[in-house]
Amino acid sequence: LTFSRGAWVAVGVGLVLGTLLLDRRALLVLVLLVPLAWATAVVMPRDLLATQGPDAAPPAVPDWIGSTVDRFDDLGGGDLRIRFLTDGLRIIDDNLLLGVGPGRYGGAAATILGSPVYDEYDTQLFGFRTVHDFWLHLTGEVGVIGVAVFLTMVVALLIRFLRAAWRSEGL
Repeated sequence: LTFSRGAWVAVGVGLVLGTLLLDRRALLVLVLLVPLAWATAVVMPRDLLATQGPDAAPPAVPDWIGSTVDRFDDLGGGDLRIRFLTDGLRIIDDNLLLGVGPGRYGGAAATILGSPVYDEYDTQLFGFRTVHDFWLHLTGEVGVIGVAVFLTMVVALLIRFLRAAWRSEGL
């Protein structure tokens, strides 16, 4: 539950690639489970497991539809990740090729050690240490060139993995 959205996407991609390489029949199970997991995540109320104080009234029946509508309403500008994204895109737009430099935006290092980038662009982390978005953080710090280098390394590893899997014999 503490994964970022990017980590969940990576798990999904890993599951699909793993099932394609190991047993394609497992892909059918995965295809059936994904809509079920998505539906569960969308309708799950935010405060389902929230603990109440000793004097609190008993929890009300969860409002499944209202909770889901609230989540979509937050995307209109009240959602914190949307604020991080709009602030980050301004920084990336000004420093597109090389970024602002490692440790200067989006990550815990910029918060702990201090960075002039937040003041320069009049942005903030709203009490958090990071922008909670790997790609926004990476692009802000190392720019498009750094992201291209990172993706090249990932693709090179994936190609080596696929070649090794192709040459290997089944278990």
